[in-house]
Amino acid sequence: MRTQEVLDKLAGHRIWIGRAAEKTRRNAQYPDKAYGVGVACVNKDYGGGADAALAKVEITPEGQILVTSSAVEIGTGLSTAIAVRAADHLGARADRVTMGALAEWTPLRLQTSGNPYTITQAEQNAAASNPRWVPRLNVSTYASIGAHVHTHVVAEAARIVYRFGVWPAALAIWGQGVMGGQAAGQYLRPEDGQFIDGALTAAGMQPLPLARLALKAHEMDLVTTAMAHSFNRWNWAVAAFEILGARWEAPIDALAVQYGHGAGADRRALLNSDGFHLLDRFSAQFPNTLFQRFGTNYVAACGSIAAVEIERSTGAVKIVDAYTVLECGRALVPEAVSAQAQGGFAQGVGFALTEYLPLLEGGPGDGDWNLDRYRVPRASDLPLWNLEVELLPPLGPTDVPKGIAEVVMIPIVPVLLNAIYDAVGRRFTKVPVTAAAIREALG
Repeated sequence: MRTQEVLDKLAGHRIWIGRAAEKTRRNAQYPDKAYGVGVACVNKDYGGGADAALAKVEITPEGQILVTSSAVEIGTGLSTAIAVRAADHLGARADRVTMGALAEWTPLRLQTSGNPYTITQAEQNAAASNPRWVPRLNVSTYASIGAHVHTHVVAEAARIVYRFGVWPAALAIWGQGVMGGQAAGQYLRPEDGQFIDGALTAAGMQPLPLARLALKAHEMDLVTTAMAHSFNRWNWAVAAFEILGARWEAPIDALAVQYGHGAGADRRALLNSDGFHLLDRFSAQFPNTLFQRFGTNYVAACGSIAAVEIERSTGAVKIVDAYTVLECGRALVPEAVSAQAQGGFAQGVGFALTEYLPLLEGGPGDGDWNLDRYRVPRASDLPLWNLEVELLPPLGPTDVPKGIAEVVMIPIVPVLLNAIYDAVGRRFTKVPVTAAAIREALG
Protein backbone atom coordinates (compact mmCIF):
# COMPACT_ATOMS: atom_id res chain seq x y z
CA MET A 1 0.00 0.00 0.00
CA ARG A 2 1.55 3.27 -1.15
CA THR A 3 -0.98 5.67 0.38
CA GLN A 4 1.75 7.74 2.02
CA GLU A 5 3.33 8.45 -1.36
CA VAL A 6 -0.02 9.55 -2.75
CA LEU A 7 -0.60 11.83 0.23
CA ASP A 8 2.87 13.31 -0.15
CA LYS A 9 2.14 14.09 -3.79
CA LEU A 10 -1.10 15.82 -2.81
CA ALA A 11 0.59 17.78 -0.02
CA GLY A 12 3.28 19.04 -2.38
CA HIS A 13 1.03 20.04 -5.25
CA ARG A 14 0.72 23.72 -6.20
CA ILE A 15 -3.08 23.76 -5.75
CA TRP A 16 -2.74 22.64 -2.13
CA ILE A 17 0.34 24.68 -1.26
CA GLY A 18 -1.12 27.88 -2.69
CA ARG A 19 -4.71 27.46 -1.59
CA ALA A 20 -4.74 30.14 1.12
CA ALA A 21 -3.07 32.79 -1.02
CA GLU A 22 -5.30 31.97 -3.98
CA LYS A 23 -8.42 32.21 -1.84
CA THR A 24 -7.36 35.62 -0.54
CA ARG A 25 -6.63 36.84 -4.04
CA ARG A 26 -9.85 35.56 -5.58
CA ASN A 27 -12.09 36.71 -2.77
CA ALA A 28 -10.67 40.22 -3.09
CA GLN A 29 -10.92 40.25 -6.88
CA TYR A 30 -14.29 38.49 -7.16
CA PRO A 31 -16.34 39.24 -4.03
CA ASP A 32 -19.44 37.73 -5.66
CA LYS A 33 -17.72 34.33 -5.82
CA ALA A 34 -16.39 31.91 -3.22
CA TYR A 35 -13.22 29.88 -3.76
CA GLY A 36 -12.39 26.62 -2.05
CA VAL A 37 -10.04 23.64 -2.29
CA GLY A 38 -10.78 20.06 -1.29
CA VAL A 39 -8.60 16.99 -0.97
CA ALA A 40 -9.36 13.28 -0.60
CA CYS A 41 -7.50 9.99 -0.81
CA VAL A 42 -8.91 6.46 -1.02
CA ASN A 43 -7.84 2.85 -1.36
CA LYS A 44 -10.02 0.60 -3.51
CA ASP A 45 -9.94 -3.17 -3.65
CA TYR A 46 -9.72 -5.17 -6.83
CA GLY A 47 -10.07 -8.89 -7.37
CA GLY A 48 -12.79 -11.28 -6.28
CA GLY A 49 -10.79 -13.70 -4.16
CA ALA A 50 -11.37 -16.67 -6.47
CA ASP A 51 -10.25 -15.48 -9.88
CA ALA A 52 -9.37 -17.70 -12.81
CA ALA A 53 -8.20 -16.94 -16.32
CA LEU A 54 -7.19 -18.75 -19.50
CA ALA A 55 -4.89 -17.70 -22.31
CA LYS A 56 -3.09 -19.08 -25.34
CA VAL A 57 0.01 -17.50 -26.86
CA GLU A 58 1.35 -18.63 -30.23
CA ILE A 59 4.18 -17.53 -32.53
CA THR A 60 3.76 -18.32 -36.20
CA PRO A 61 6.68 -19.30 -38.47
CA GLU A 62 6.56 -15.73 -39.80
CA GLY A 63 7.07 -14.31 -36.32
CA GLN A 64 3.55 -13.10 -35.65
CA ILE A 65 2.31 -13.26 -32.05
CA LEU A 66 -1.26 -14.48 -31.65
CA VAL A 67 -3.02 -14.30 -28.29
CA THR A 68 -6.35 -15.78 -27.27
CA SER A 69 -7.98 -14.84 -23.96
CA SER A 70 -11.01 -15.91 -22.00
CA ALA A 71 -11.52 -12.29 -20.93
CA VAL A 72 -14.13 -10.05 -22.52
CA GLU A 73 -13.34 -6.58 -23.80
CA ILE A 74 -15.91 -4.29 -22.18
CA GLY A 75 -14.43 -0.99 -23.29
CA THR A 76 -11.62 -0.70 -20.73
CA GLY A 77 -8.82 -1.36 -23.19
CA LEU A 78 -8.09 -4.83 -21.86
CA SER A 79 -7.36 -6.21 -25.33
CA THR A 80 -4.65 -3.57 -25.74
CA ALA A 81 -3.22 -4.35 -22.31
CA ILE A 82 -3.09 -8.05 -23.22
CA ALA A 83 -1.27 -7.26 -26.47
CA VAL A 84 1.27 -5.20 -24.52
CA ARG A 85 1.78 -7.88 -21.85
CA ALA A 86 2.87 -10.38 -24.50
CA ALA A 87 5.84 -8.13 -25.19
CA ASP A 88 7.19 -8.77 -21.69
CA HIS A 89 8.79 -11.96 -22.96
CA LEU A 90 8.49 -11.90 -26.75
CA GLY A 91 9.82 -8.44 -27.49
CA ALA A 92 6.79 -7.22 -29.42
CA ARG A 93 3.13 -6.62 -28.86
CA ALA A 94 0.69 -9.23 -30.06
CA ASP A 95 -0.27 -8.93 -33.71
CA ARG A 96 -3.72 -10.32 -33.00
CA VAL A 97 -5.74 -10.66 -29.80
CA THR A 98 -8.89 -12.77 -29.70
CA MET A 99 -11.11 -12.00 -26.71
CA GLY A 100 -14.00 -13.81 -25.10
CA ALA A 101 -12.93 -17.28 -26.23
CA LEU A 102 -15.11 -20.02 -24.75
CA ALA A 103 -14.46 -23.17 -26.76
CA GLU A 104 -10.67 -22.94 -27.08
CA TRP A 105 -9.73 -24.61 -23.81
CA THR A 106 -10.67 -28.28 -24.22
CA PRO A 107 -6.99 -29.26 -24.71
CA LEU A 108 -6.45 -28.56 -20.99
CA ARG A 109 -9.14 -31.11 -19.99
CA LEU A 110 -9.93 -28.99 -16.93
CA GLN A 111 -12.15 -30.27 -14.14
CA THR A 112 -13.54 -28.49 -11.11
CA SER A 113 -15.68 -29.23 -8.08
CA GLY A 114 -16.86 -27.49 -4.97
CA ASN A 115 -17.25 -23.78 -4.31
CA PRO A 116 -13.93 -21.90 -4.48
CA TYR A 117 -15.13 -19.52 -1.76
CA THR A 118 -16.26 -22.12 0.77
CA ILE A 119 -14.16 -25.20 0.01
CA THR A 120 -12.25 -26.55 3.02
CA GLN A 121 -8.52 -27.11 2.99
CA ALA A 122 -9.01 -30.86 3.25
CA GLU A 123 -11.39 -30.85 0.29
CA GLN A 124 -8.99 -28.76 -1.76
CA ASN A 125 -6.03 -30.99 -0.93
CA ALA A 126 -7.95 -34.07 -1.99
CA ALA A 127 -9.20 -32.49 -5.21
CA ALA A 128 -5.76 -31.12 -6.14
CA SER A 129 -4.35 -34.65 -6.37
CA ASN A 130 -6.13 -34.78 -9.72
CA PRO A 131 -3.76 -33.00 -12.15
CA ARG A 132 -6.74 -31.74 -14.15
CA TRP A 133 -8.54 -30.15 -11.18
CA VAL A 134 -8.65 -26.41 -10.65
CA PRO A 135 -10.70 -24.50 -8.05
CA ARG A 136 -12.50 -22.53 -10.74
CA LEU A 137 -12.59 -22.83 -14.51
CA ASN A 138 -13.04 -19.20 -15.48
CA VAL A 139 -14.59 -15.93 -14.37
CA SER A 140 -16.20 -13.04 -16.14
CA THR A 141 -14.39 -9.76 -16.63
CA TYR A 142 -15.29 -8.31 -13.25
CA ALA A 143 -13.84 -6.88 -10.03
CA SER A 144 -11.22 -4.87 -11.93
CA ILE A 145 -9.16 -8.03 -12.55
CA GLY A 146 -8.38 -7.34 -16.21
CA ALA A 147 -4.89 -5.91 -15.89
CA HIS A 148 -3.93 -8.04 -12.90
CA VAL A 149 -5.39 -11.50 -13.60
CA HIS A 150 -6.17 -11.75 -17.30
CA THR A 151 -2.85 -10.31 -18.48
CA HIS A 152 -0.96 -12.41 -15.93
CA VAL A 153 -1.78 -15.71 -17.61
CA VAL A 154 -0.89 -14.18 -20.99
CA ALA A 155 2.53 -13.20 -19.66
CA GLU A 156 3.11 -16.68 -18.23
CA ALA A 157 2.18 -18.37 -21.51
CA ALA A 158 4.44 -15.97 -23.42
CA ARG A 159 7.27 -16.71 -20.97
CA ILE A 160 7.00 -20.43 -21.74
CA VAL A 161 7.10 -19.80 -25.49
CA TYR A 162 10.21 -17.69 -24.96
CA ARG A 163 11.98 -20.13 -22.64
CA PHE A 164 11.25 -23.32 -24.60
CA GLY A 165 10.91 -21.94 -28.10
CA VAL A 166 12.53 -18.60 -28.80
CA TRP A 167 15.54 -18.94 -26.49
CA PRO A 168 16.77 -22.38 -27.61
CA ALA A 169 16.24 -21.25 -31.21
CA ALA A 170 18.49 -18.28 -30.50
CA LEU A 171 21.15 -20.54 -28.95
CA ALA A 172 21.06 -22.75 -32.01
CA ILE A 173 21.58 -19.80 -34.33
CA TRP A 174 24.29 -18.23 -32.22
CA GLY A 175 26.02 -21.57 -31.87
CA GLN A 176 26.53 -21.84 -35.65
CA GLY A 177 29.97 -20.44 -36.21
CA VAL A 178 29.85 -18.08 -33.25
CA MET A 179 30.82 -20.11 -30.20
CA GLY A 180 30.62 -23.58 -31.63
CA GLY A 181 28.53 -26.57 -30.68
CA GLN A 182 26.62 -26.10 -27.44
CA ALA A 183 29.07 -23.62 -25.95
CA ALA A 184 26.60 -20.78 -26.25
CA GLY A 185 24.20 -22.58 -23.96
CA GLN A 186 26.94 -23.05 -21.37
CA TYR A 187 27.60 -19.34 -21.03
CA LEU A 188 24.22 -17.76 -21.69
CA ARG A 189 21.09 -18.03 -19.57
CA PRO A 190 17.52 -17.29 -20.66
CA GLU A 191 17.39 -14.31 -18.31
CA ASP A 192 20.41 -12.84 -20.12
CA GLY A 193 18.33 -12.35 -23.23
CA GLN A 194 16.82 -8.98 -23.99
CA PHE A 195 14.89 -7.61 -26.92
CA ILE A 196 16.21 -4.37 -28.37
CA ASP A 197 14.20 -2.84 -31.20
CA GLY A 198 12.42 -6.15 -31.71
CA ALA A 199 15.60 -8.24 -31.91
CA LEU A 200 16.87 -10.65 -29.25
CA THR A 201 20.44 -10.37 -28.04
CA ALA A 202 22.46 -11.47 -25.03
CA ALA A 203 25.99 -10.60 -23.89
CA GLY A 204 26.81 -8.91 -27.17
CA MET A 205 25.53 -11.72 -29.35
CA GLN A 206 24.13 -11.02 -32.82
CA PRO A 207 20.65 -9.43 -32.56
CA LEU A 208 18.04 -11.80 -33.95
CA PRO A 209 14.62 -10.57 -35.14
CA LEU A 210 11.61 -12.49 -33.88
CA ALA A 211 10.71 -13.68 -37.38
CA ARG A 212 14.02 -15.49 -37.70
CA LEU A 213 13.74 -16.96 -34.21
CA ALA A 214 10.17 -18.12 -34.80
CA LEU A 215 11.07 -19.88 -38.03
CA LYS A 216 13.98 -21.62 -36.32
CA ALA A 217 11.78 -22.66 -33.38
CA HIS A 218 9.30 -24.24 -35.78
CA GLU A 219 12.04 -26.01 -37.70
CA MET A 220 13.48 -27.44 -34.46
CA ASP A 221 10.11 -28.70 -33.15
CA LEU A 222 10.36 -26.39 -30.13
CA VAL A 223 7.44 -24.99 -28.14
CA THR A 224 5.64 -22.45 -30.30
CA THR A 225 2.27 -22.34 -28.51
CA ALA A 226 1.43 -22.40 -24.81
CA MET A 227 -2.08 -22.62 -23.35
CA ALA A 228 -2.36 -21.98 -19.63
CA HIS A 229 -4.83 -21.60 -16.76
CA SER A 230 -4.22 -19.55 -13.63
CA PHE A 231 -6.04 -19.20 -10.32
CA ASN A 232 -5.75 -16.46 -7.71
CA ARG A 233 -7.04 -16.42 -4.15
CA TRP A 234 -5.13 -13.35 -2.97
CA ASN A 235 -2.08 -15.28 -4.16
CA TRP A 236 -1.30 -17.33 -7.24
CA ALA A 237 -1.57 -21.06 -7.53
CA VAL A 238 1.87 -22.43 -8.45
CA ALA A 239 2.73 -25.71 -10.14
CA ALA A 240 5.66 -27.40 -11.81
CA PHE A 241 5.71 -29.10 -15.21
CA GLU A 242 8.26 -30.96 -17.30
CA ILE A 243 8.82 -29.22 -20.62
CA LEU A 244 11.32 -30.63 -23.12
CA GLY A 245 13.00 -32.52 -20.30
CA ALA A 246 13.37 -29.51 -18.00
CA ARG A 247 11.47 -28.73 -14.80
CA TRP A 248 9.43 -25.53 -15.06
CA GLU A 249 7.68 -23.96 -12.09
CA ALA A 250 5.34 -21.03 -12.64
CA PRO A 251 2.25 -19.31 -11.18
CA ILE A 252 -0.15 -21.34 -13.33
CA ASP A 253 -1.97 -24.59 -12.58
CA ALA A 254 -2.60 -26.15 -16.00
CA LEU A 255 -0.56 -26.18 -19.19
CA ALA A 256 -0.67 -27.59 -22.71
CA VAL A 257 1.81 -26.83 -25.49
CA GLN A 258 2.23 -27.23 -29.21
CA TYR A 259 5.45 -27.74 -31.08
CA GLY A 260 6.68 -26.36 -34.37
CA HIS A 261 4.79 -26.96 -37.58
CA GLY A 262 7.56 -29.31 -38.62
CA ALA A 263 7.17 -31.50 -35.55
CA GLY A 264 8.71 -34.93 -36.02
CA ALA A 265 7.15 -38.27 -35.18
CA ASP A 266 8.39 -38.26 -31.58
CA ARG A 267 6.72 -34.93 -30.87
CA ARG A 268 3.56 -35.81 -32.79
CA ALA A 269 3.18 -38.90 -30.62
CA LEU A 270 2.78 -36.63 -27.59
CA LEU A 271 -0.17 -34.72 -29.02
CA ASN A 272 -3.75 -35.45 -28.07
CA SER A 273 -6.69 -35.25 -30.46
CA ASP A 274 -6.73 -31.45 -30.12
CA GLY A 275 -3.16 -31.21 -31.42
CA PHE A 276 -1.75 -30.21 -28.00
CA HIS A 277 0.64 -31.93 -25.64
CA LEU A 278 -1.17 -31.84 -22.29
CA LEU A 279 1.36 -31.70 -19.47
CA ASP A 280 0.74 -33.19 -16.06
CA ARG A 281 1.57 -30.85 -13.23
CA PHE A 282 3.39 -31.90 -10.11
CA SER A 283 4.03 -30.20 -6.75
CA ALA A 284 0.97 -28.01 -7.24
CA GLN A 285 0.37 -25.46 -4.50
CA PHE A 286 -3.01 -23.76 -4.36
CA PRO A 287 -3.51 -20.74 -2.09
CA ASN A 288 -4.68 -21.76 1.37
CA THR A 289 -8.46 -21.72 1.70
CA LEU A 290 -8.08 -19.52 4.79
CA PHE A 291 -6.98 -16.72 2.46
CA GLN A 292 -10.62 -16.34 1.45
CA ARG A 293 -11.56 -15.59 5.05
CA PHE A 294 -8.94 -12.89 5.44
CA GLY A 295 -10.81 -10.57 3.12
CA THR A 296 -9.56 -8.37 0.32
CA ASN A 297 -5.86 -7.60 0.29
CA TYR A 298 -5.33 -6.23 -3.24
CA VAL A 299 -5.77 -2.45 -3.26
CA ALA A 300 -4.88 0.54 -5.40
CA ALA A 301 -4.65 4.09 -4.09
CA CYS A 302 -5.89 7.31 -5.65
CA GLY A 303 -5.90 10.87 -4.34
CA SER A 304 -7.30 14.08 -5.75
CA ILE A 305 -7.35 17.82 -5.20
CA ALA A 306 -9.94 20.14 -6.72
CA ALA A 307 -10.43 23.88 -6.60
CA VAL A 308 -13.93 25.26 -7.12
CA GLU A 309 -15.46 28.66 -7.64
CA ILE A 310 -19.05 29.18 -6.52
CA GLU A 311 -21.34 32.03 -7.53
CA ARG A 312 -22.88 33.29 -4.31
CA SER A 313 -26.05 34.51 -6.02
CA THR A 314 -26.87 31.29 -7.87
CA GLY A 315 -24.93 28.58 -6.08
CA ALA A 316 -23.44 27.43 -9.39
CA VAL A 317 -20.22 25.44 -8.99
CA LYS A 318 -17.31 25.74 -11.41
CA ILE A 319 -14.31 23.45 -11.11
CA VAL A 320 -11.34 25.62 -11.98
CA ASP A 321 -8.41 23.32 -11.25
CA ALA A 322 -7.88 19.65 -10.40
CA TYR A 323 -5.17 17.08 -9.86
CA THR A 324 -5.35 13.30 -9.51
CA VAL A 325 -2.50 11.01 -8.56
CA LEU A 326 -2.90 7.26 -8.96
CA GLU A 327 -0.95 4.26 -7.75
CA CYS A 328 -1.64 1.37 -10.09
CA GLY A 329 1.51 -0.71 -9.95
CA ARG A 330 2.83 -1.09 -13.47
CA ALA A 331 0.71 0.79 -15.98
CA LEU A 332 0.60 -1.42 -19.07
CA VAL A 333 -0.84 1.36 -21.25
CA PRO A 334 -0.29 4.67 -19.45
CA GLU A 335 -2.43 6.56 -21.96
CA ALA A 336 -5.38 4.26 -21.25
CA VAL A 337 -4.91 4.61 -17.49
CA SER A 338 -4.84 8.39 -17.81
CA ALA A 339 -7.95 8.32 -19.98
CA GLN A 340 -9.73 6.17 -17.42
CA ALA A 341 -8.72 8.61 -14.67
CA GLN A 342 -10.15 11.49 -16.69
CA GLY A 343 -13.36 9.57 -17.29
CA GLY A 344 -13.52 8.69 -13.60
CA PHE A 345 -13.18 12.38 -12.74
CA ALA A 346 -16.12 13.22 -14.97
CA GLN A 347 -18.18 10.41 -13.45
CA GLY A 348 -17.36 11.67 -9.96
CA VAL A 349 -18.49 15.15 -10.93
CA GLY A 350 -21.81 13.72 -12.05
CA PHE A 351 -22.19 11.76 -8.81
CA ALA A 352 -21.40 14.82 -6.68
CA LEU A 353 -23.10 17.64 -8.54
CA THR A 354 -25.61 16.69 -11.23
CA GLU A 355 -26.91 13.14 -11.49
CA TYR A 356 -30.20 12.48 -9.73
CA LEU A 357 -32.97 9.92 -10.14
CA PRO A 358 -36.02 10.28 -7.87
CA LEU A 359 -37.57 7.12 -6.47
CA LEU A 360 -41.04 5.78 -7.22
CA GLU A 361 -43.54 7.96 -9.11
CA GLY A 362 -41.97 10.74 -11.11
CA GLY A 363 -38.75 8.77 -11.47
CA PRO A 364 -37.23 7.00 -14.46
CA GLY A 365 -39.64 4.11 -14.01
CA ASP A 366 -42.30 6.27 -15.64
CA GLY A 367 -40.47 5.77 -18.92
CA ASP A 368 -40.18 9.43 -19.83
CA TRP A 369 -36.65 10.09 -18.58
CA ASN A 370 -33.68 10.69 -20.83
CA LEU A 371 -30.59 12.86 -20.87
CA ASP A 372 -32.79 15.94 -21.03
CA ARG A 373 -33.78 15.21 -17.42
CA TYR A 374 -30.93 13.04 -16.16
CA ARG A 375 -28.11 15.57 -16.01
CA VAL A 376 -24.75 14.02 -16.78
CA PRO A 377 -21.61 16.19 -16.75
CA ARG A 378 -20.86 18.07 -19.94
CA ALA A 379 -17.64 19.61 -21.15
CA SER A 380 -18.68 22.90 -19.59
CA ASP A 381 -18.86 21.19 -16.18
CA LEU A 382 -15.28 19.93 -16.31
CA PRO A 383 -11.84 21.55 -16.04
CA LEU A 384 -10.92 20.27 -19.47
CA TRP A 385 -7.54 21.96 -19.72
CA ASN A 386 -6.85 22.10 -16.00
CA LEU A 387 -7.08 18.44 -15.01
CA GLU A 388 -3.69 16.94 -14.29
CA VAL A 389 -3.31 13.17 -13.92
CA GLU A 390 -0.11 11.68 -12.53
CA LEU A 391 0.79 8.02 -12.17
CA LEU A 392 3.20 6.94 -9.47
CA PRO A 393 6.07 5.03 -11.09
CA PRO A 394 6.13 1.27 -10.46
CA LEU A 395 8.29 0.01 -7.62
CA GLY A 396 10.48 -1.84 -10.10
CA PRO A 397 10.49 -3.98 -13.23
CA THR A 398 8.67 -6.79 -11.39
CA ASP A 399 5.87 -4.58 -10.06
CA VAL A 400 2.58 -6.07 -11.26
CA PRO A 401 -0.34 -4.20 -12.84
CA LYS A 402 -3.15 -3.39 -10.44
CA GLY A 403 -6.86 -3.00 -11.06
CA ILE A 404 -8.01 0.63 -11.10
CA ALA A 405 -11.54 1.02 -12.50
CA GLU A 406 -13.63 2.63 -9.74
CA VAL A 407 -10.73 3.94 -7.67
CA VAL A 408 -10.24 6.91 -10.01
CA MET A 409 -13.85 8.02 -9.51
CA ILE A 410 -14.35 7.48 -5.79
CA PRO A 411 -12.21 10.35 -4.36
CA ILE A 412 -13.79 12.92 -6.66
CA VAL A 413 -17.03 13.00 -4.65
CA PRO A 414 -15.42 13.84 -1.28
CA VAL A 415 -12.95 16.16 -3.03
CA LEU A 416 -15.79 18.29 -4.39
CA LEU A 417 -17.80 18.16 -1.15
CA ASN A 418 -14.71 19.27 0.76
CA ALA A 419 -14.00 22.04 -1.74
CA ILE A 420 -17.56 23.33 -1.46
CA TYR A 421 -17.26 23.30 2.32
CA ASP A 422 -13.99 25.19 2.13
CA ALA A 423 -15.60 27.77 -0.16
CA VAL A 424 -18.91 28.46 1.61
CA GLY A 425 -18.55 26.94 5.07
CA ARG A 426 -21.50 24.59 4.66
CA ARG A 427 -21.17 20.82 4.89
CA PHE A 428 -23.42 18.87 2.51
CA THR A 429 -24.10 15.22 3.30
CA LYS A 430 -26.39 14.33 0.39
CA VAL A 431 -25.61 14.19 -3.29
CA PRO A 432 -26.01 15.63 -5.79
CA VAL A 433 -25.20 19.02 -4.32
CA THR A 434 -27.14 21.20 -6.72
CA ALA A 435 -26.81 24.93 -7.26
CA ALA A 436 -30.25 25.33 -5.71
CA ALA A 437 -29.13 23.50 -2.56
CA ILE A 438 -26.06 25.70 -2.22
CA ARG A 439 -28.06 28.87 -2.83
CA GLU A 440 -30.56 27.83 -0.17
CA ALA A 441 -27.76 27.07 2.31
CA LEU A 442 -26.23 30.46 1.70
CA GLY A 443 -29.60 32.12 2.43
